[in-house]
Amino acid sequence: MLRKLLYVLTVTAIASVSPAFAKVEVKDSTIMEGYREVKFVEETPAPKPTGDEEERGYIIFVRNYMERLYPNSVPKESERAEKAEIFSAPGHYEPVMVCVYALKDLKAVKVDVRDLDKDIPSANIDVRTVRFMSQKVGRDFMNHYSVIPLSLEKYTEELDIPKGTSRAYWITVKAPDDLDKGKYKGEINITPDGEKPGVLPLVVHIYPFKLQSPPEMIYCQLLTFEFKNIGGAKGKPRDRQIDEAEIYYRDM
Repeated sequence: MLRKLLYVLTVTAIASVSPAFAKVEVKDSTIMEGYREVKFVEETPAPKPTGDEEERGYIIFVRNYMERLYPNSVPKESERAEKAEIFSAPGHYEPVMVCVYALKDLKAVKVDVRDLDKDIPSANIDVRTVRFMSQKVGRDFMNHYSVIPLSLEKYTEELDIPKGTSRAYWITVKAPDDLDKGKYKGEINITPDGEKPGVLPLVVHIYPFKLQSPPEMIYCQLLTFEFKNIGGAKGKPRDRQIDEAEIYYRDM
């Protein structure tokens, strides 16, 4: 029964995975001999900055945290919001992804979030940097890689943002358990070293109810490409992959 379940879970994950990129180009790596880089191609036209954005040297935008942001991503017009908004409930964690597109080389960019009307203290606000890392990708994954957003790292230092690139900051707000419904306002301050600071209003909308976890719901984690050949394998190769999948899934 366990083997059958592992087989169904793995094949379902592989079949349902969507392409990570809308368009890519593949070229020989300039940093790792024998490897080829699969690079995201940004098809969105470069944005035209406003006078204020041109003066300070960067564009602040808000991207849906379910969408990837790559080093060469540029903001869409719909993402150039006047404020960042979070919709949450008492006791709930909810993130927003605020991004910076550099119009010139930016040094030591500082990101700070002020208390939200003092009802949501700074201890309930977690700021993390989306880290880009090289990751093996594709069917011939032994010698193909892509630079992708891979981890959320605790914000502990100011990072540089080279001209023509983007950087994402993942801001999570934990609403206190006893927080009343309503709107709570604060500010996200972005300050590159030696440049004019940018301020993005942050509004947290709190619903008048608490979210419940269904007691009968079972949560699990799926792996995707680790066992990509399991569907077509037969005999001992298939059994071996099933054994490996059991090891991965055992402690979920």
